[in-house]
Amino acid sequence: MKTKWLLFVLILSSILISQCDLIDIVDDNPPVENHNVGDTLWIHHLPQGEVTHYISGPLAMGTDGTIYYEAGGHGWNGTNWDPVQIYAVNKSDGSLKWKSAPLMSWHKNGETIMVGDKGNIYVSSEYKLYSINPSDGSFNWVWEVPKTLTDANGKEVWTYGKLGYMCLTNNNDVVIKTMGAGFYQRAYYCLSSDKTIKWIIFNDISSSSHMSIGKDGNIYDVTTIDNIYVLTSRNPDNGALNWSLPVSVNEGTNNITFTEKGDIITFTAYDTLSRINPSNKHIVWKHHVSTSKPKYISLNGNIYVWNAYDGWYVVNPSNGTTSLIDNHIPSDDLNIDEKKQFYGTYNDWHPYLLVTDNQGNEIWKTQMELDKSTITIANNAVYFRASDNGQESIFALQTDANLTHSGWPRFSHDNRNTWNFNKW
Repeated sequence: MKTKWLLFVLILSSILISQCDLIDIVDDNPPVENHNVGDTLWIHHLPQGEVTHYISGPLAMGTDGTIYYEAGGHGWNGTNWDPVQIYAVNKSDGSLKWKSAPLMSWHKNGETIMVGDKGNIYVSSEYKLYSINPSDGSFNWVWEVPKTLTDANGKEVWTYGKLGYMCLTNNNDVVIKTMGAGFYQRAYYCLSSDKTIKWIIFNDISSSSHMSIGKDGNIYDVTTIDNIYVLTSRNPDNGALNWSLPVSVNEGTNNITFTEKGDIITFTAYDTLSRINPSNKHIVWKHHVSTSKPKYISLNGNIYVWNAYDGWYVVNPSNGTTSLIDNHIPSDDLNIDEKKQFYGTYNDWHPYLLVTDNQGNEIWKTQMELDKSTITIANNAVYFRASDNGQESIFALQTDANLTHSGWPRFSHDNRNTWNFNKW
């Protein structure tokens, strides 16, 4: 009798489990055993000393999945500033691998930690560019902006200015520009991974726009020539100017992006988005969009641009026509994954992580307040900076997809922050 009763229980349990499978239509597809989407995988706490440190700026991902961030800080009364240091965190458990020696100043320049093709980490602080060894955090080398250089007329000019934005060429060279305030000759500098200076090109007053590398490998930037703002295309081998196109925009939020065919998608005015043929600077189309915020390109080619008053514009890449999404796609720090899911911050009094589909329908969210400039998706996890009971921390939450390797799915293009269409 006991055997029959046990058999009945097993059969009934099987039926109930089967019915639950039919009812549960949500496919969490947890890549990590016993974890579902949105679950906390680990929390990394920023080590603290006598001086309170703060995490800031975008995270970066190493070629092996290591997470990099920067932190610096000050004492309780705003004094005793500590120079910024770079921290490396294990992707598996959030443990600290290493922290670098202090950089030149209490902050880094250009908002970005960038990772080269061989894993070297590049970051600038004030007047110095650092190459950091990914194995132990030691400095491979430190390069400083030259105090003076000789111009085309043989005249010695003052060139010692603060470093700004950088990008990584197809050949793994670092291109960085000086763009801080002051009276000095701005310039573009191209350095190889061994610190060799390949070329230097003098520049007029530099804009606050980021440089980008196109599908054709050329360097694109907004700068000034003869006091006129222009979009420029430069040869990455020698810095020579390919062409320039007058524009009326100068914002760091104007990230220059590219379609799958290699055409440029950028603002040519504060309210005008344009598609430009990079071979002849011909404007294929331009369209009024009432914003000049960052642009993102999904794996289906659609262009997304945020407007604080209207919401998200969806721009057809073929003809520039626009439509609006009324639902709440995250408004800042967008990352697009392989399933066309959008990760970013939504600010409802306090910024929090929101994940939606490409029509703005909510998939999941977390209510913890986070730093909107740090969201990164990789290793089947989403990483961001937030406070854990008052402690500066990096959180890792389970996801069911990674950053898509198509289009321009995040502000800096990829998790290594290379600003290069051809790098992932």
